Amino acid sequence: GLCTIAGLVIIRFVREDVQPKPEHPEPHRILGNYRYAIGSKPIRVALIVIMLSQSAVFMIQPIFALYVEQLVSNTEYIATMAGAIFSVAGVFTVLAAPWWGKRNDAKSYKKNLTIALSGAALAYSAQGLVTNAYQLIIFRAILGFCLGGMLPALYSYISKNTPLERRGSIMGIASSGNILANMIGPPTGGYIASHLGVRELFFVTGGLLLASVIFLRNMFVDMRGSKTAKEKELAEAQTTSESVTE
Repeated sequence: GLCTIAGLVIIRFVREDVQPKPEHPEPHRILGNYRYAIGSKPIRVALIVIMLSQSAVFMIQPIFALYVEQLVSNTEYIATMAGAIFSVAGVFTVLAAPWWGKRNDAKSYKKNLTIALSGAALAYSAQGLVTNAYQLIIFRAILGFCLGGMLPALYSYISKNTPLERRGSIMGIASSGNILANMIGPPTGGYIASHLGVRELFFVTGGLLLASVIFLRNMFVDMRGSKTAKEKELAEAQTTSESVTE
């Protein structure tokens, strides 16, 4: 029912600017789009960061209710309490995402992603040290604030580094990478928790996010001082036009 309402809202209120298509557009095949994504260093690096970070984020899901159960004495409403505490991160993600988006428009993607990933790593590690549910809520809120600066920024970065005619396909590949990470994360988290412990999983998650930061700092191609794919296209077209005029 909720999905139906969302679809009706999109039909009624979303307006899309229709771009004129070339008379004979060259079709891009699926394998060609994958080759393009892998061959482009900015897109390739962003996809790897999405896989690492989202796998880490979803590793906590299967054990979160068990962890909350360890922290509270009244287990009668443990499912409700776990859901409420878990959703705190989502609330702060929604609130923080526009602020992070504004920063990305004005500042360095690399710097903002470094801050967001590092903050998420510390917040996850801190959750493994809490002794009661109230402390957990605080660190979940900090985590949500940092999560707002991760996935939306990576999607935006990929979009800006992709030509318009390939943008839908490459964004689909990025979404597939996110979904694959969502599939890998929970079973991996459950396996680690069963062998190392529930608290230890939070430290493993924090370590994986820190590994994402190290990879980002060494491999990420920043947007500051560089042109987007569309800007490069326009610059090349202008140069060609000037040459023809001459």
